Amino acid sequence: ESPINITSMPVRAIAAESGIKIGDQFASGLVFLNASSPLRERAKDILEAEVKREGLTVGGWRLVPTDDSVCGAEALKTLPVIEQIFVNCASAADTAASPTGIDNKAFERKLFYARRRAEALLTDDAVFYIPTLSAKVIGYKGLVMPEALPVFFKDLNDPRMASSVCVFHQRFSTNTLPQWRLSHPFRYLAHNGEINTVAGNRAWAKARTNKFQSELLPDVNT
Repeated sequence: ESPINITSMPVRAIAAESGIKIGDQFASGLVFLNASSPLRERAKDILEAEVKREGLTVGGWRLVPTDDSVCGAEALKTLPVIEQIFVNCASAADTAASPTGIDNKAFERKLFYARRRAEALLTDDAVFYIPTLSAKVIGYKGLVMPEALPVFFKDLNDPRMASSVCVFHQRFSTNTLPQWRLSHPFRYLAHNGEINTVAGNRAWAKARTNKFQSELLPDVNT
């Protein structure tokens, strides 16, 4: 897993090469998608709908270049299609009307809502997973050996790749079978090892969702 500061990498150049237009205030993220075309398109449609529900616009999708020759037999069995989504904070018309956009923290909250709602709607798709969707970082995650990560993700070998901050983390499954979507979320924090009581913690959390409150997330229950 290797989260990279989105503001310091050649994201604009990468988007332009794929014919994708991004605004001054934008976000990007990697998405694990089903190899089945109908399921893949359904997941993309749902994520796009939730992004638009937050008043944001989808600039486009890019198939992330990978090299699966470094994947083991088990990794190849569950290898997802990995695409990169680009999200603009506002449409061109909106930007012209309000060139300052919105507060970065508000933008991140909108992205959070879109991601979580999409995840809730796609619980029946065992492949769908969003490692990161943010205006700050991009996380490259793979079910490969650590030294193979920059081989699998060709972007990490792009000579233009640069970042003010890059964090690398590796882990190995102990209580669960390895799966691509079980990569650490690592969006803002990580833990060392597996939480053995995760099922119980999730059940307790779901039972109390109607009591969740936050000034920063006023729509947390919707």
